[in-house]
This record gives sequence, structure tokens and C-alpha cells, in this order.
Amino acid sequence: DLAALQADHPELVAINDDLLRDNISLVVATVRKTAKGQVKALTRALFARPEFARVKVLIWLDAEIDIRDMQDNLWRFSNNTDVK
Repeated sequence: DLAALQADHPELVAINDDLLRDNISLVVATVRKTAKGQVKALTRALFARPEFARVKVLIWLDAEIDIRDMQDNLWRFSNNTDVK
């Protein structure tokens, strides 16, 4: 439930977990970044939740991205990856 996640993590803007219904363990989420290390901490917090037990890949995108457009999401992810 996005509302419950946002109550704990207000920087979380949206989550697209549509692929989980097709047994593809990938989730895309958008975040409003305000601090260094914030996404790393949020990732740890989400993977500690039982709802994320089936998730193997979590892709983070900026808050203004339309999370429902999976083709655009994957293009943005693959072309904007910071390998550091």
C-alpha cells in the first residue's frame, strides 16, 4: 500500500509494481531526493518490509517521471545509470 509506505517515507512519490503480477520481480519507484544517502537508506527500509520479499530489482527514478510508462522508465534507467 503506497499510502502506508509514504506515511513512513514521505520522500517516496510513487511505485509501479505491475510486473509483479506477471511474476517479474522488478519494481520501479520514484523519489524526491533531498539528502545524500537517502535512496540507499530508503532501499534498505523497503527491502526489510514483507511486501518486498519477492522483489529482486528495484529501480529508482526522479520524482517527475511518469511511473506508469514502463518503456520510458527502462529507457531512462539504462541511459542514466551512475556506475559509482
